[in-house]
Amino acid sequence: MSRTELLKIRLALAAGIIFAVSCFYSLTELNYLMFAHRAQGVINDVQVVPFEGRQYRHTSDPSNRLVLQFSYPDASGAEFPGTATTEYGRNFVVGQAVTIQYFQGDESSARIAGLQSMIPIYIVVASVAFAGFMIWQLAREANSPILKSRRS
Repeated sequence: MSRTELLKIRLALAAGIIFAVSCFYSLTELNYLMFAHRAQGVINDVQVVPFEGRQYRHTSDPSNRLVLQFSYPDASGAEFPGTATTEYGRNFVVGQAVTIQYFQGDESSARIAGLQSMIPIYIVVASVAFAGFMIWQLAREANSPILKSRRS
C-alpha cells in the first residue's frame, strides 16, 4: 500500500470519527429541540470566575467565564434551581428573564436556551453535503461513456 493510499485511509477514518462525534452532539441538541419543556426563568446570581482551559480560548477574556445561577418553575409550578456556564462578555444581569429548557424529572438537564453551540450541527450538515457531492461525482463518473483508446 502506498503512502498516499494510507494518507487517504487515515483522512477518511478521521472524517468518520469527527462525523460520529458531531452526530452525537447534534442528536443531543435535537433531543432538546423536540422533547424539552420550556419555562420562563430568572437569573438569580452572576459570578465571574477564573478559568483556564481550551473551551473558552477564543473569547475576549480567556481567563474568565460567567457562572449563572437561575431558577425556573416546572409544569407543576414547583421552583427548581439551575446553573449554567458561558463565556465572559455575555450580558446577563440579576433579575433578567431567560427561557429555560429542561426535561421533566431530570433537574440536571436544565439549561438556558441559546447558550448551546451550533458547531456540531454545522459539521454534520457540511459532512452530509460533502458526502452527497462525492457520491454524485462517483455516480457521474461511473455512468460516463467509456472513451475508445487510440490503439484500436
